[in-house]
Amino acid sequence: MSGQSFIDKGRAELLLRQLGEALQDMDSDPIEILVCGGMALIMQGLVVRPTTDIDGIGFIDDEEGSLVLRSPDMQHAFREARERVATANSLGNRWINFQSRTLIDNGLPEGIVDRAIVRQYGPKLRIRLCSRMDIIALKMWAALDPKRDVDIKDLIGLRVTRDEVEFGARYCLENQAEQSQVAKLLEAIGHDELAREFLR
Repeated sequence: MSGQSFIDKGRAELLLRQLGEALQDMDSDPIEILVCGGMALIMQGLVVRPTTDIDGIGFIDDEEGSLVLRSPDMQHAFREARERVATANSLGNRWINFQSRTLIDNGLPEGIVDRAIVRQYGPKLRIRLCSRMDIIALKMWAALDPKRDVDIKDLIGLRVTRDEVEFGARYCLENQAEQSQVAKLLEAIGHDELAREFLR
């Protein structure tokens, strides 16, 4: 992809500020995005490494005081604002994307939106970063795919606690993962004792 480059914490903050400014210039309706993946970790200072994009799950609407997560509606204003930021920074248009939107249909940890960390980028853009607990659960689910080495490395680097791992394991099982798969993952991230409990 032309213009692809790495995005660290500082650059992500700059890009999101510019996105908020572009939305404000166009007098867009306010947009609120739930962000997961590596960038959610990076922006909270939980890991120090760059990534290639900002990975959104979906847009959040406030319906009568309740926050509802929806599949992204790629409205014109958002697409144009994203393109403006991409052009200004020599990036591809997918610097912020919604490849993880399928998680909405697959099922997310209950309460994920309420636990998210809120960041505001002007009056038109609010970002919610998935909490550490939820990121760990989602990374454990992703790490069940043997090709996902980066998730295993992140989980090891995060030094996940037993409570966090149990939360993630329950999420994986609720999403139809096999107990043997989960046990193998627990061993890979240094929780051998809990892995043995899963196989009893």
